[in-house]
Amino acid sequence: MFRVAAKRAAEGPGSRVTGEWSRRSITSGSCLATEGLEVQAARPWDQVGTNAAVDHAEAVASLFAADRKVALFAVPAPFTGTCTNEHVPGFVANADAILAKCDELICFSVSCPYANDGWAKAMGVDQSKIKFVSDVDGSVSKAWDVTKDYS
Repeated sequence: MFRVAAKRAAEGPGSRVTGEWSRRSITSGSCLATEGLEVQAARPWDQVGTNAAVDHAEAVASLFAADRKVALFAVPAPFTGTCTNEHVPGFVANADAILAKCDELICFSVSCPYANDGWAKAMGVDQSKIKFVSDVDGSVSKAWDVTKDYS
């Protein structure tokens, strides 16, 4: 189960974050195949061939199609200490066992696809086992209701 906890802002202009927590659970069978939204595949900045965003966009509806079983984990950002040292290593160590039970293992974050690629390489992650995708403008996270405003 993927669980996101976030403090929700009170209603109205100029409101501050309240002390109440809400949770958004994404469990087996949850529909994440949001139509019309795309993520970007992690890739190097200097790759051969086209590097245009449209050529590397992946439809969320295709990633999470009904006929696919996908293990998804999300991190706040690439190259952060906690994500690098705590979040990703467990998935790397258990990638084979996870992939024995599903079609794909995906690391998701609101980030740049170039940062995600560099981060995966810096950690020595086998990107044929763990796919890194970027929600470059936060639209997928907003559609899934898993955002947090830290302003």
